[in-house]
Amino acid sequence: MQDSIDKRNQQERVAHSIIKHWNVHYLTSAELEEKKHQEELQKAQEVMDRLNAEAAADEAAKQKEIEAAMQAAADSDYNAATKSYSGAYGKKAVTDEVTKEQINQILGEKTKAFTEHLEQTIEKHQ
Repeated sequence: MQDSIDKRNQQERVAHSIIKHWNVHYLTSAELEEKKHQEELQKAQEVMDRLNAEAAADEAAKQKEIEAAMQAAADSDYNAATKSYSGAYGKKAVTDEVTKEQINQILGEKTKAFTEHLEQTIEKHQ
């Protein structure tokens, strides 16, 4: 390690000498050390960015797998109300007009019977 006298002597020697191309250094040792330190930091940052990108890709893959499993469960024939597999019964939309009319008639009969029973009960208690 150089002290201040050694540094002064080096500067005087260089100042009074003929400059050769092999003696020319455009960076001081402190600047060179700082440059090396910055390069190390940049490499470390690149590694961290790569690791974070891999972690994000893994998380996205896991999320996609979870969504696929949830979709498969939703598409399955499992009926949560009955806690059994009831097949595809009742999952298709009704397209036939006759069938729609039959469904409406059946449902209408049940509501009609209920309203008649309700009216009779009200009349009894009046």
